[in-house]
Amino acid sequence: MTTAVGTPDSGSRRGATGAGAGYAAMWFGFLGAPAAWSVQELVSYMLVAHTCYPNTDPLTAPLSGAAWPAAVGVTAAMLLLSLGALAVAWRDTARLLGGQNNYALKSAESHRRTARVYLAFGGVLFGAIFTGLITYNLIALIFEPACRF
Repeated sequence: MTTAVGTPDSGSRRGATGAGAGYAAMWFGFLGAPAAWSVQELVSYMLVAHTCYPNTDPLTAPLSGAAWPAAVGVTAAMLLLSLGALAVAWRDTARLLGGQNNYALKSAESHRRTARVYLAFGGVLFGAIFTGLITYNLIALIFEPACRF
């Protein structure tokens, strides 16, 4: 009996690991939220700090009226990105642990699956932590006026 190339019967890796989500999506789920938080922190700090402290003396009002809306916009965009990474990690976790025991996997396939489970669980943990941090920063930006000292 012959099988087509790339089918699960022919020994491809996609058949052994489930639906075949690529590592790129799993890495996005794992590192997307921390990267979004880093971008949000750096860009918001740069925008607000430069408009409030252009030299050594602090200002009572920002130099530019566009700094605060830009910081809020960047924070909101990074919040959406981190929520997307959390959703990808959650989906991968549910898919990997969805009633499969996979006791009959070979050693190499078992190690691949273990790496995928690690990335999925880590992505959920990182996604929850860093999405919470970005949400906290957004709340602080909205309720605390800029250049207040």
